[in-house]
Amino acid sequence: MAHWIDEIERTHKRSQRRSMSFQKMVQEKKSLIKKNYEKNMETYDNFIEIMFNLSERVNDLPEEHREPFRKISAVSKKSKLENKLHYFYTSRRKQKTKFLLSLFIKPTQIKNVRTFYIYVSKHEDLVNFELKEDFLVRRRVIIEEKSKKSRNRKDKRSKDRLHVIYHFPMSRLNKDTALEIIDWLAFKNPLQVLNFYNDIPDEEKQFF
Repeated sequence: MAHWIDEIERTHKRSQRRSMSFQKMVQEKKSLIKKNYEKNMETYDNFIEIMFNLSERVNDLPEEHREPFRKISAVSKKSKLENKLHYFYTSRRKQKTKFLLSLFIKPTQIKNVRTFYIYVSKHEDLVNFELKEDFLVRRRVIIEEKSKKSRNRKDKRSKDRLHVIYHFPMSRLNKDTALEIIDWLAFKNPLQVLNFYNDIPDEEKQFF
């Protein structure tokens, strides 16, 4: 039977090897991303500028024309892979009321959140599109006047939520694509009728 000192040393060495292997993999991925970005820098940066400009234009519209989403938030974020990550998100709220045996009133508030992420892929001439849609539900249960007690409860995400990642050609990063993305974020059109999503076969998408 090995001595405990030997066991700890072996475990530590295995951990070091795994760490070095992971770091090497990350560095290789960063190198491929950098090469892809440098080749397509003008196309990618121009598209990001279009997306930010369109978001600003939408947010400057009169309030009555920004229902139900109010505003498009645009964010640039640093990442460990240095993949030029940007994301855009919106949300809208709905409320439904249910009556049960005249004793319970259940106002159900639903927050529908849509997020679009874009970042440079390690694959040449491609970017990654990542789309998320969540339906967050909050119920407030009010029991008749006798108890006068209330309770708030946040439910889990709806089973209708969406999370998908897929590759998209750099060559198609243009204003038409940007306008379609804005349409989705503004709740104007479903994904299924938009080319930036519909033109990519489901077999080439990762669903989570």
